[in-house]
Amino acid sequence: AGRFAGAVAVVENVTEAVRAHEELRRSEERLRLALEATEDGVWDWGVPRDEVYLSPRFERMLGIEIPRPARMQDVLAFLHPQERSEIERLLGDLAQGRRGGGAVEHRARNASGEWRWLHNRAKVVATAGDGGALRVVGACTDVTERRNLHSQLLISDRMASLGMLAAGVAHEINNPLAYVVANLGFARETLSRLVSSSAMASVMARGRGG
Repeated sequence: AGRFAGAVAVVENVTEAVRAHEELRRSEERLRLALEATEDGVWDWGVPRDEVYLSPRFERMLGIEIPRPARMQDVLAFLHPQERSEIERLLGDLAQGRRGGGAVEHRARNASGEWRWLHNRAKVVATAGDGGALRVVGACTDVTERRNLHSQLLISDRMASLGMLAAGVAHEINNPLAYVVANLGFARETLSRLVSSSAMASVMARGRGG
């Protein structure tokens, strides 16, 4: 007649699952806050399908927007040609399982066309049975200002070294010059005395003759 007669229920204790889910949420939040504090850009490469995830911070760092899902070639297109081959070799070694991680500094072009220096670290976090990489994660730090400061310090050191060299050369030149000047002064004084003595003798001789 449609009246409620009874029910059968299965009750499961999911306390541990809820705790695990909450701990995972807190862990992800801590990771997010840590990444925001370090201002690092994070990338995650699924090697078999060649899919690359870029964190929002990575895109903000360069002011670029890469289509999703991104391919590794999409990311490499922003790198400077002079360092690209080195990075491709590193990625190849990681993908083939010849290396477990690595780091390299390279330039990347931002949205305004400026080249920014990035310190890029990568690590294999999952491998296949043959040792090849399934997943590679990495983090990038913008070190442009640090490198510019380092270049300025190198220039300052070179200028200081050049100044010391110039001072040393001047000192080495001044020593013989001082010797020559002293001897010329002595010669001038001697000649003056000789000329004076000769003039006096001539005057005296004329006086005696008179």
